[in-house]
Amino acid sequence: MEPISTAAAIVLSKIVLDKFYEGLSTKLGERVIDTVLAPIKKLGEVVWQRCFKGKPGTEDLLAQAEKGNSEAETALKDYLDKALVDAKLKAEVEPIVQEIRQTIVQIDDDSTMTQINRDNAKGWQTKVQGGTAYIGEIHIHGQN
Repeated sequence: MEPISTAAAIVLSKIVLDKFYEGLSTKLGERVIDTVLAPIKKLGEVVWQRCFKGKPGTEDLLAQAEKGNSEAETALKDYLDKALVDAKLKAEVEPIVQEIRQTIVQIDDDSTMTQINRDNAKGWQTKVQGGTAYIGEIHIHGQN
């Protein structure tokens, strides 16, 4: 199994990302791609192997899309729109897409948090990216 190029993986990943989360591919700047390169390559490889490899004309189409040919990108997108109806393929790519999205969201969150507490007041500020957040004065004694 010969891996596809990074540029090809990025092209395919952008199409799939937009299928799940419209407009998400526009956030794939150079800084973000460096951070999520491994999952992008994995997503591109899965899509290539499952949808395009061995089909007539697909290698040329992908090569054109890598060079920025919008007609080739549209043709790939149209094909993927039909292919992603397959529940098995969708289930295979969805966790990878979510991993990429989560990383993009974390990078985009450059918000600041300001809090002023007076008169012995307590304040908690949290940013929760996932998992369990215990906020405030929570005391857990043993497990039931």
